[in-house]
Amino acid sequence: MPDFPSTWPPALTGYLDRTFGPPGQLEILQGLSGAEVYRLTFAATATKVILKQGYLSRDYNFYTIVAPELRNQGIALAELYRAGYDNELYWLVLENIPLAVPRERWQADPAVLGLLQNLHRATLSPQLKFSEFYQPSWPEELHQVCLSRWSPELSSRLEPLLERWRQKYQRLFEPVGLISGDPNMLNWGTDEAGRVVLFDWERFSRGTPALDLGILVPGLLDYATFKRFAEGYLSLDKHPHSFEVEGLALEMVAAKIWSMVEFIGKYETGPTRLRENAESLLPEFAEWLLTLPAPAG
Repeated sequence: MPDFPSTWPPALTGYLDRTFGPPGQLEILQGLSGAEVYRLTFAATATKVILKQGYLSRDYNFYTIVAPELRNQGIALAELYRAGYDNELYWLVLENIPLAVPRERWQADPAVLGLLQNLHRATLSPQLKFSEFYQPSWPEELHQVCLSRWSPELSSRLEPLLERWRQKYQRLFEPVGLISGDPNMLNWGTDEAGRVVLFDWERFSRGTPALDLGILVPGLLDYATFKRFAEGYLSLDKHPHSFEVEGLALEMVAAKIWSMVEFIGKYETGPTRLRENAESLLPEFAEWLLTLPAPAG
């Protein structure tokens, strides 16, 4: 790689050249957001940085406005080296978090749960405009894509079930605290000091803890697993709280259902890889839904 790509903004390439020197290797990182994400290694020092470019301002707003306040409250985040906006394109140069979280730590790891709990209790300046960030919601039409892709017989069985979950758990979207919005374990890493770091914040917003915790549970697992995550989260809470394990676990199941219907619902207009991933999940998702107890009420 003799030079930076010609499509990159001059302000970005100028900063990179002045700060790190000539480029060595450019690795494209796969994501599902539609943004361009790269890991860039520099020839002279082998320094690595993450470069993220996109047309949405959410990540840019998070790292330039929100992240400093969260760091001051002890939440580990990737460092922001430089941010810019050129020709309707937002770009960020971020610290490279070098290590993935090992698979054995994907099951209710206390450090991961602790970071999320700190986030859920964090506060921000009251003048922050949350309208500029992602807004989680579960409208009735959200699960229509799923229903249209299942057979008529299966769809007729699942439609009332999905609707009961949706109506019962609209409270998940009340803006009671800060949430990551997508803390699945592929969005975590560990830094050189061994701290866990959550590095994808495109869906940062307000909501209830269950929205994050349901997504954190890897895959479509049984209720006992959701309960174990709920127990782990609540065991770290040194403050009085209104949650009970059973109630939180059921909210997490509802949040997982919502996250699945939202993900599958996006695939019609998403990139090819997103469509393929979503299509492959439909049979498993249907089978899992039928194993769940219908929500009361």
